[in-house]
Amino acid sequence: MTATYKEFKTMAFTYGIPGQILDVVEPWIQRHAPFGKSVYKRSDLGYAELSDITSLDQALKHLVQLIADASQYETAAKSRRARERFIADAGGRVGKGFYRYALKAFYLFQA
Repeated sequence: MTATYKEFKTMAFTYGIPGQILDVVEPWIQRHAPFGKSVYKRSDLGYAELSDITSLDQALKHLVQLIADASQYETAAKSRRARERFIADAGGRVGKGFYRYALKAFYLFQA
């Protein structure tokens, strides 16, 4: 599992996703990823908002957008701090938002 997740982090890095945010969500993903089961690209993994994501490229681009959106409504001075805070705690909502989309991306990476 660890080597595969490291490979996933490397691929995500090529999209501009910082490794730090993926380190934050890794324990949650390890508990919730359906290992050893058949991978269906249309699977929503139990979260309805994930059903439209069917490719790894689409999932990783969505993660990039979530990070960008974290600082979108802040002033220029606060924007960088908001982005850094989001990266440090993946949005602060364990099992929600970024966590779920990262789970789907990792799931599709295993396909």
